[in-house]
Amino acid sequence: MTQWTIKSLTTQTKFAGLGGLKNTALPVDARVLLCGEQILAVPGVSGGSQTALDSNSSTIILEVANFDAQEVARNSFRLGYRSDASKIYAEDPSPDLTKLMIVRLNQELGNSFDWSLISRYTKTDQKPKVNSIKVDLNHLSRKLDNQGLEHWQPIIEAKLAFLGNYNSKTQILTFNRFYQAISTQDNLLCEIIRMVGFNALAPQNLELSTNPSYNKQYDNLNLLRTCATKFGFDEVITRPFVSKKAMISTDNSIQLLNPYSDLEPYVRDNLGLSLLDIYQKNLVKGEKQPRLFEINQTYSLQNNQPKNTTEFSFVWDSTNPYLGTTLVQAIGGLCDGGDYKTEPIEAVSFGVGYKYVYKNLNISLIQITNRVKKDFDIPLNRTIWIISVDLSQGGDWDLKTYKRFRDMSDYPVLSRDYSLTIPKLLSYTDLVNSIQSSYTESDKIISVRGNERFEVDQTTDKLNITVRVTDYKTTPTKQDLDTLEQLISEYQ
Repeated sequence: MTQWTIKSLTTQTKFAGLGGLKNTALPVDARVLLCGEQILAVPGVSGGSQTALDSNSSTIILEVANFDAQEVARNSFRLGYRSDASKIYAEDPSPDLTKLMIVRLNQELGNSFDWSLISRYTKTDQKPKVNSIKVDLNHLSRKLDNQGLEHWQPIIEAKLAFLGNYNSKTQILTFNRFYQAISTQDNLLCEIIRMVGFNALAPQNLELSTNPSYNKQYDNLNLLRTCATKFGFDEVITRPFVSKKAMISTDNSIQLLNPYSDLEPYVRDNLGLSLLDIYQKNLVKGEKQPRLFEINQTYSLQNNQPKNTTEFSFVWDSTNPYLGTTLVQAIGGLCDGGDYKTEPIEAVSFGVGYKYVYKNLNISLIQITNRVKKDFDIPLNRTIWIISVDLSQGGDWDLKTYKRFRDMSDYPVLSRDYSLTIPKLLSYTDLVNSIQSSYTESDKIISVRGNERFEVDQTTDKLNITVRVTDYKTTPTKQDLDTLEQLISEYQ
């Protein structure tokens, strides 16, 4: 008799499979089913072309088998083929189902199966399952709802009888062969809920502790996130533990005595370089121009004492610097709204650029160097920019758009989008102040949200903005629109 075996391939081997595996090269270590030296199938994934049936087939061999779920998932992933069989085996069906299928098949064939053969060819590599468990009725009833043990005990015990043999004195449940995968109280709870039904559980009112006080900082951070997403940036969250290349300086750094990885022994002192690592991974995955931002904590030592700082950072690549300057002015207008001055940045180890100094805020716009690109495996032909905003410097800062902290208006908001042609020397903040100064009525609020700013020529830029007029007493009128249009017309 030709022997059937399952083994791992030692060399790359061609395989004529079914479905999506026609003329496929099986990788080394792939598990295959062999009949002699011929590959019949990739177990749990696909059969071979020689196992296919046609109108001339006269003899059929029925295979009833169970395969290791992890092994099937590994083979399916390596081959890049997800068959119906692999989906089933990846759910780890019980090996006892193979015997059940043999019983049903034997009934269809008129009970002609020789059961003495089953011990010769049946083998499983699966670990033995737990066949009994001590039932904690108090735990189960408490997890179900608040109706108590007196209500749930007879119901639970009745359902346990379907799972196996339950001894109410010792509270030991011995599972029948189809439920031996249950090994914990939580697994048992899920099975009981499935049998009882969610409609049988009493609804519970959650008692949530609420703080009616207004959390200004939370709203401010959310508005900054909205500003970033308006410019097309995606938010990420990076780990606080970094390597030396992601640190600005190790002089005042916090180094872990027992790091989880020797490659990342430091606690980050900036977000920008951490974002570069995520930027590079997005490039590898095929993203053409990743735009990333993060709002999180950074850490350093000051006077030998740890200090944490809330930082708002961006990373993107563009040969056009006007996205960076527009973004800086948008953030500065939101967080401060006042005048600013620029200072060149030359001492930063990873790039050069400018620092925008507001009254309560510092914003750094930096172009990173080729040395840093090499450290992070970023192509040298990409122009990478980093914006870093220190949100801790000004203390309790307010966003200009919400400086009054008024309730939402009960009336519709007048909103218009404009594309303006402005002098290159005109700052975003000056433009916003010019528009807002025309509305002096206390019941009206006008907010300006800057979008993209592009260079037209050497003297002018194109700026896209959204203007919203809110009135707390009535719906904005045509007069409000005319006033707004008159203001905007000088820039169009």
